[in-house]
Amino acid sequence: MHATDRNNEQCGGMAVWDVMMVALLVVSFLLFYEFSSWCDSVVSGGEEQ
Repeated sequence: MHATDRNNEQCGGMAVWDVMMVALLVVSFLLFYEFSSWCDSVVSGGEEQ
């Protein structure tokens, strides 16, 4: 019984960490996508050329 209680606590903690990790991945992916599209627009705009 004690082991199952401990496992349930660990599962709850892992679920929270999983949600946080997924949110971080989504945010970083969106930032990377926005950054790459911004770079494409700057390069296409030819501000540096």
